[in-house]
Amino acid sequence: MTATNHAAMATNRSDNHVNAPTTDFQTNAGFQSDSRPRGPVQTGNRVSRRRVNRRRGRRRRGAAMVEFAIVAPLLFFFFFAAFEFCRVSMIRHTVDNAVYEGCRKAIVPGGTASDARAAANHVLGTLGLQKATVNVSPGTINNQTPELTMTIEVSLDANTFVPPQFTGGRKIIRTLTMKRETANL
Repeated sequence: MTATNHAAMATNRSDNHVNAPTTDFQTNAGFQSDSRPRGPVQTGNRVSRRRVNRRRGRRRRGAAMVEFAIVAPLLFFFFFAAFEFCRVSMIRHTVDNAVYEGCRKAIVPGGTASDARAAANHVLGTLGLQKATVNVSPGTINNQTPELTMTIEVSLDANTFVPPQFTGGRKIIRTLTMKRETANL
């Protein structure tokens, strides 16, 4: 092959007839391209290709529905599991905060056990927690009380948004003991 033949092949390959098949043949003048003109025959082929693609699409749509039917339950399971674990974490942090705030309210001079319970229930109410048990020991606080212990117990069964699959029957229990502040009399 000569350099002119290669140039002729390059120009034949760069034709703008994308969908039309070409055949190269050599004549005395060099390589020439035999391309089919666009016309009804070509349009007919495109229509038949579209029909085949539509059939494939219908079959693919069925496969997509089956895949979704398999994956969707797993997706929802992981979503609700993550949601439940986040809720449990929020409850745990709220109970930690409530036991601290309740103890803090009662260790100052003049604080009472009922003040501690009210402060703890106020913090628990910010998250809407139900069935929480708040215990303050000792029950009567006076100036000679050296320290205060508060225990909060929250049932997870009554405080999750979804049915308790992972946390059923469990409770969050937090206890904090703080020394009382004394008044300089």
